[in-house]
Amino acid sequence: MAYRRLPNTDNARLIAMVKLNEQLLVNGNVLRKHQSKIIALKNALTELISRRKQLVMKRTLLNKEKKELLTSLKLYVSHFFQVLNFAIDRGDISKTCRTCFSLDVNTGIIPPLSKELAIMIWARNILVGERKRVVDGVIAISHPNHKKIEGLLEVAENCFEDLKMLEEEFQNYHKEIGVQRNKIDAFIKQVWNEVEHQFINEPIEIKREKAAQFGVVYVI
Repeated sequence: MAYRRLPNTDNARLIAMVKLNEQLLVNGNVLRKHQSKIIALKNALTELISRRKQLVMKRTLLNKEKKELLTSLKLYVSHFFQVLNFAIDRGDISKTCRTCFSLDVNTGIIPPLSKELAIMIWARNILVGERKRVVDGVIAISHPNHKKIEGLLEVAENCFEDLKMLEEEFQNYHKEIGVQRNKIDAFIKQVWNEVEHQFINEPIEIKREKAAQFGVVYVI
């Protein structure tokens, strides 16, 4: 036995609203009183679907930028500590300066940099450590220079902040579209009921065929 299937995706909802809007031009007996609501809900859903695509694209680009920035920053942080260790091994710098960077004095182990947070923390430690050293009158390490790390870190932090703000936009979006989905689902159900009732005296196959012209979907 055939049964009616209401839309369960935003694209299916939009198709249903577009179909109803098209029928306004052909047969207004059932739909004329709903004209303004059909147009309003269709336009609102169209705008929300477009907005979601824009948000997803923006998040994709920001995540790509973040990955590239962290990759570069990781290389610079690792390279800085390698150069620091070489300078200590040569006797150019005292090993006690490791404390400026929150490193263990007696080991030249480069800290783990596999996690995003660790990369950011050790980049900040480098900036703090070099400022302490320069204040004490020593020459800053030049290859790589901490200014380059500072620049990358600043851009990375801005990227993280943009992603945080974007996630807040997504949360607001999900709340907004959730409300619209409930409105549209209730409206489609109401209008489809009215459409089917218009053809209640028709044979079942004719009824379904005519109702389908208004977008009513039947599944066998």
